[in-house]
Amino acid sequence: GTITVDVDSIVGTHSAPPVALGALRPGLDLEGLEEVDIQVHDVRWDGGRIDRLTVQASNVHLEGGVVAKVVAGPVGLSGEVDQATLDDWLEGHEVPFRVTLDSTDRATVDQGGRLSAVVSAELDGNEVAFPIQQLRWAGIPLPFAHRFVPERRAEVPPLPRGLRLTSLSSAPGVLRATAVVDDFREPLLVESVLRAASTVGQHVVLNRASPAR
Repeated sequence: GTITVDVDSIVGTHSAPPVALGALRPGLDLEGLEEVDIQVHDVRWDGGRIDRLTVQASNVHLEGGVVAKVVAGPVGLSGEVDQATLDDWLEGHEVPFRVTLDSTDRATVDQGGRLSAVVSAELDGNEVAFPIQQLRWAGIPLPFAHRFVPERRAEVPPLPRGLRLTSLSSAPGVLRATAVVDDFREPLLVESVLRAASTVGQHVVLNRASPAR
């Protein structure tokens, strides 16, 4: 679908200048870049929003063929979601509790009553575990009570393009996640590249079904 982003920076690293555009002919590969770092913010799509996103792509090059493709791998992604964005997401999914990102690496889960829980997040394979670190009654800690409450776990849903979640953590007011794509391949639309390359610092709309504008 359609993704909108605000581009902050695009930086590429290469040890030799790219060859001429004649290498775009079918069957030839274009010399690539060792690293491409992209930083964007306010990433939006129909299903949600990421406040800040960093993409670090390795071995970026064009693969020749009848339709040239952009190939890279691995591609690392690091995203951050602020408290307000998390609140909107929980409300949109009608989640019956509030999650407050504390001033530490933990969060407080409040279901609206007097009882609340302080939890952390740990990635365990394709599951996310939420160990309870403390229980509170009307804000007052209940010593040792959390030991008798079973740990909550949630399975990570299948992600597109072979994307794998590699970490999940929180900081004061921020939820962070990292992921990796081992092998990225996407048909190249030259018009999209030329337009996007001139819009650093501007609002960009990317649609896989049509050129960027």
